[in-house]
Amino acid sequence: MKQLASTKVTVRLRKAEDCKEWYVYIESYPVYVPGKQTPQRVREYLNRCITTIDRTSYIEEVGLDFSREGYSTKEIQIKTFEFVLDCTKNKSKIISLHSRRAEKRCFGYVN
Repeated sequence: MKQLASTKVTVRLRKAEDCKEWYVYIESYPVYVPGKQTPQRVREYLNRCITTIDRTSYIEEVGLDFSREGYSTKEIQIKTFEFVLDCTKNKSKIISLHSRRAEKRCFGYVN
């Protein structure tokens, strides 16, 4: 699990302005933030992703960032992106893709 120590997956609640219902969604930020993540916290985030995926309607901001700021964590991002997509396989989910200089790679996964 050490390879994923630089990626953050967050589970949140959101309420649409014109709707009375709350929705659970998952977002993933692929860019490394030094000092904020530990392998234990990442395991907790990923476990929360697995247990929450069936209760959520959509996954927000998951993808790849190969810009200058994100390129150093490219391999970690790919593994995390594959993990999230694997969790949603054969499930009816809306996914909001995040892509910076990695458009072909992102769309290659979702075709």
